[in-house]
Amino acid sequence: MKNGENSAIDDTTSVPRGLQWSGFSKENSEIWTVDGVPLEFLTFVTNVEDGQTILAEGISNDPPTFRQGMQAGDVVDLFEASLRALQYSQVKASGLRPAKASTQPAFRFDYSAFDGHGLAKRGTVLGIVDNGGRLNLVIYEGAKQHYFDLYIKSVEAILASVELI
Repeated sequence: MKNGENSAIDDTTSVPRGLQWSGFSKENSEIWTVDGVPLEFLTFVTNVEDGQTILAEGISNDPPTFRQGMQAGDVVDLFEASLRALQYSQVKASGLRPAKASTQPAFRFDYSAFDGHGLAKRGTVLGIVDNGGRLNLVIYEGAKQHYFDLYIKSVEAILASVELI
């Protein structure tokens, strides 16, 4: 995928690529990476409806699910619980703040954790609840040492340009 091209994600979101990302789809998300998912990735989770999970389906017998009407703080709690269900540990979200995505009100927060292999990770999340009450997330996560900082500038440009279509 060429640098500078815009990409439509699940026919709901348009973003500029910026870097030479490789991508693939999985359930209700599209995942982009430059150096490989264990090191860093950018995930677009789209059109999450009431009762659906925000991360991988089948992660546990009783996975945490989105509920229509959740406020930003509730989504942060849901995100933390979802990471724990994926065997992440020491999950800590912080910096919940208002944001914009095109003309839609949105929110941002950051997080740190250790993945299931013990690798320290950092991440940032843009969340949008669309007019239909569906949750959309853009999640950037990278290894705390080196990879998160390596691509955050490009990711910030993408987050600033997210547009619901």
